Amino acid sequence: MRKSILLSLSRGASLVETMLVLAVAVMILMLSIRFYQSTVYANQSNYLNSQIQAVSATMESFTQGVGSYASISTSSAAAYINQIVKLPWASASFTIGTVSSTSYTVTISSVPAIVCNNTILKLMGAAHFGATPTCGSGASAGSTATTLTYSYGP
Repeated sequence: MRKSILLSLSRGASLVETMLVLAVAVMILMLSIRFYQSTVYANQSNYLNSQIQAVSATMESFTQGVGSYASISTSSAAAYINQIVKLPWASASFTIGTVSSTSYTVTISSVPAIVCNNTILKLMGAAHFGATPTCGSGASAGSTATTLTYSYGP
């Protein structure tokens, strides 16, 4: 009798116990992957915001002594900005669009949709960035890349 009790205790975990442990492990793994993805997107959004600030500083330096954005060559400004500003996406680039004496428009290509939406929320709360920064038509939840357009001016 005593021998049979010891044998039943040493048989190991049942199938139900093993499945329960695996289910808990999978849930923890899924939560950690989601947390990691959101952290990566937040980091990319913060980095993009810092690069947008670098573009603003560069454009301001081009106006020193002139006092107007209208005197800036958009093609040379975009070429200079694309040399100094690096984005974490391979095909991303800055394009300087409409330029007036007091404002200019910038379009950034190949921005992930989630990063674009997060960046727009930050730009809307900042001074000098127009009230209507937009993500391109590809900014749906499942899309991978879109364009970010914003205006800078008083």
